[in-house]
Amino acid sequence: MFRPDDERRRHPRYELKRPCRVLDERTGKYLHGTTCDYSQGGLLIHLHRPCRLSPGDAVRIGIAMVPLQGFMLAREMFDATVIRALGTPGGETMIAVQCVEALAPLETAAALAA
Repeated sequence: MFRPDDERRRHPRYELKRPCRVLDERTGKYLHGTTCDYSQGGLLIHLHRPCRLSPGDAVRIGIAMVPLQGFMLAREMFDATVIRALGTPGGETMIAVQCVEALAPLETAAALAA
């Protein structure tokens, strides 16, 4: 079960609540969710339904940085690896992902969102 106080990040985390899409590279299916927070090394994402992602799975993530952004180009998505995937009491899924490249550009977006 997910515990929000379960701290495992190496970098400071910043709150960032934005709609996102996670492409499961194994199945080719998109999962819809909301980012919870991020650090330079990764993200915590709340997926709105149960899923079968496991540690080590490759995913591609797109974050809607503009309100009501419904369309996302492939070049706007980035590669990540699932570090953990945990069910929630409501039957949804929380995933922590480690990004292949640092997420420094999101710091500006988080500052604007605050």
